[in-house]
Amino acid sequence: MQYAGSAGDVLEDDPVRRLKVFVYELPSKYNKKILQKDPRCLTHMFATKIFMHQFLLSSPLRMLNPKEAEWFNTLVYTTCDFTLNGLPLPFKSLRMMRSAIQFIPSN
Repeated sequence: MQYAGSAGDVLEDDPVRRLKVFVYELPSKYNKKILQKDPRCLTHMFATKIFMHQFLLSSPLRMLNPKEAEWFNTLVYTTCDFTLNGLPLPFKSLRMMRSAIQFIPSN
């Protein structure tokens, strides 16, 4: 019998046993160095991308073998290039992403 306001079977849901993520190890020029260059990335509207990346690096969802994974993560901090006023400069984004995509199969 379910009661109003009950969590039902939500607590039985175990994403760790379901979702398997492989995080590509990219050179720091695609993420860490960009963040060091401008720490405003951590407070900008696109900061979720960074926090998700940091979470996945130490998450039980992370698989070290790509053959075991169902989801592949290639986080490149493309939205962390700002003007002095804090507006994103998307001009380098495409080139950065293309470079990261070309890096992956070569390593």
